[in-house]
Amino acid sequence: MSNLSDITTRLPEILQQVDRPGDFATGGRFRFYSPGLVVEGIGPIALPLLPMQAEALIAAAQPAPYGRGEETLVDREVRRTWQVDAKQLTIEGAGWQESLENLVRSVKHSLGVYGDVETELYKLLIYDAGSFFIEHRDTEKREGMFATLVIALPCDYKGGELLVRHQGEEMSFDLHSNAVDSAGFAAFFADCRHEVRPVTAGYRLTLIYNLIRTSQGEQPKPADYSNEQQQAAELLHDWAKAKQQGDGHLPEKLIYPLEHAYSPAEISFATLKNADAAVAEVLVAAAADSDCEISLALLSLEEEGGAEYYGYGGRRSWDEPDEDDFEIGEVYDTIQKLGEWRKPDGSQTNLGELEFDEEELCPPDLFSTMDPTDLSFSEATGNEGASFERSYHFAALVLWPKGRTLAVVAHSAGLSTTLPLLADLVQQWKQGGAENPAARSDALELADHIEQQWPKSEWEIRNLSRQGDTASFLTSLSGLGAVETAVEFIQRVIIAGAYTKADNEALVRVLEQMSEAGRSELLDQLFRKKAVACIGACADLLRRLVHVGFLQDKSATLGDLSSFLTVALPAAASAEKTSYWRPPDFVVSGDLVADLLAGIEPIDPHSASIVVEWLLTGPQDIDMDTVLLPAALDLHKLDGYQESVSMIHLIGTVKEHLRQRIAEALASPADWNRPEKLSCHCSQCNDLSYFLANSMQSEWRYRAAQAKRSHMETTIRNSSCDIDFHTNKTGSPHTLVCRKSQNSYYSKGKQRKRDERDLAMLA
Repeated sequence: MSNLSDITTRLPEILQQVDRPGDFATGGRFRFYSPGLVVEGIGPIALPLLPMQAEALIAAAQPAPYGRGEETLVDREVRRTWQVDAKQLTIEGAGWQESLENLVRSVKHSLGVYGDVETELYKLLIYDAGSFFIEHRDTEKREGMFATLVIALPCDYKGGELLVRHQGEEMSFDLHSNAVDSAGFAAFFADCRHEVRPVTAGYRLTLIYNLIRTSQGEQPKPADYSNEQQQAAELLHDWAKAKQQGDGHLPEKLIYPLEHAYSPAEISFATLKNADAAVAEVLVAAAADSDCEISLALLSLEEEGGAEYYGYGGRRSWDEPDEDDFEIGEVYDTIQKLGEWRKPDGSQTNLGELEFDEEELCPPDLFSTMDPTDLSFSEATGNEGASFERSYHFAALVLWPKGRTLAVVAHSAGLSTTLPLLADLVQQWKQGGAENPAARSDALELADHIEQQWPKSEWEIRNLSRQGDTASFLTSLSGLGAVETAVEFIQRVIIAGAYTKADNEALVRVLEQMSEAGRSELLDQLFRKKAVACIGACADLLRRLVHVGFLQDKSATLGDLSSFLTVALPAAASAEKTSYWRPPDFVVSGDLVADLLAGIEPIDPHSASIVVEWLLTGPQDIDMDTVLLPAALDLHKLDGYQESVSMIHLIGTVKEHLRQRIAEALASPADWNRPEKLSCHCSQCNDLSYFLANSMQSEWRYRAAQAKRSHMETTIRNSSCDIDFHTNKTGSPHTLVCRKSQNSYYSKGKQRKRDERDLAMLA
């Protein structure tokens, strides 16, 4: 086996020997039968073009626009020419159609395009002296369009050369012809950049056609590249063998860029152009000989970062900055992905969007040698320095060893892609059963890759747990019956890492598939390690275990777990109060109280009573309305809980709290005196305090600067004062208008109705 450390350099060296079967542009002159050109509103056009008719055409035409992204713009600094839409044109005479067909056959041969091609008249363009079109790229205006054909009709003019550029090469076409029976033409692929130099004298008249492939046909055949194919196959074979043997130092996939640009609608092996088609044919054959997979994909790389600006010295204050005034600095953010996958047989593959490493590019320094598709700079604003945005977009051939598709996906895609794919494979296996064993084999392989690449840091694991990724993975493992893998994952990721309530539903599914001994051991590890730090998640799990019937024959195990939680509750509260370390899952809430008692009571009523006693008399300041009342309402619905000692104690205490509040007098205020418990006692808030205590005053106007008014508004809100306020913006400074209300009285009335309802439910 050869040394493969430089495979991403050696592969492009081999493929660069593959010559193109055609060129990116072609042009010249052709003899034709003069067309009977008729323009709506003007009539027949004489050829060679007469100056008088040229002026008439310009008068009837519209300024030609240009495209920028999805916009269509008219800018005489970018494009100065006139156009007549194809709907306004009529070309008569069978001889012209025959001439056009002969020309297209010649163009196809020069461009290396086979198969059926049709022409679509797009527009008529008129250039006068001074007209031009700066460098641009045509858009593929409809499905199947792959090139543009320009026919310069006989005219007397100077200048107006057409320049076409691609991959560092340039072709220049002087299309001028003043003969009656010949015309200049040029054709080029739609992704080539091109420009029309200024016309210096006379008039230039051109017909613009879209060239459209109507059948995929047979692509141009490259020369005999059997030697290059063999070299590539040997290199790929050694690489594939090394990857199958587990060599982690070599790239997971190889990405070879193509020369031409392709849209998602156009990209396929059958529509590749010129050298792209030749290279693809060599690589497809080499991949087949070396046991590799090959696909087409669209690659995109988007970067944002800082920039240095060096243009202040020579720029006038009203000048716009030029890109040459900036220098790219550090890259802050990068998004890189491969998508729009196509197979050699024309089918699509559901790989989604995969990430890539620059070490997988052939060659690895590719981006340093190519111009970005888009590049823009922004000047410094405020505290932000100058910045840049840069993107690269191109098509590429992507290879990886056969049998390692799932490994490539796991390596190159995030969990947002691999977890749904795993769930889909599990579902396929369940639906197919014994008839679809490959789905289970693929699922187990993908699960193994996912487990190996699961994040190691606790905060990453916690985030994945909270958003349901951990549960999704465990659900798939239990669906496959992969209990051993699931247990190893639980021990490494949940017990030794991070644990939340979101994991519990999937945890129960795994526990149900385990032996009693294995289940007891795993639960003991989990509660011993996590009972204090994750008491909420552990309490929720215990409640679920009781609910699904684990109580019947596993009471000994659950009894140990309930003891862990009984001890964990005050320990977690103590840690929260006395240490900078706060148990991440400890919040005394109604859910926590309900889960604890619903889990502990059926197993150990005495421990449940201890928990209730701690809640009612312990050091924690447990809120009756936000914690104990919701818990009592939850537990009261459960069968058999109402008669237990702990429930009678808890619910009785809550009911007494409700009765006392219901018994309080409820009367509207007799005067304008309002209760005052202000959160601030500064001088201006003291004025607010005097206003609240004044039984004769219902309104107070506070005229002050905005900062002081805002402070007053904050105090009113934070203190829940019986005051409604608004700002009167007449005069300067504005005035805060405060009016006393009966908000507390109305709130007590609403509270009374809630208390009566809750008491009735608990009764």
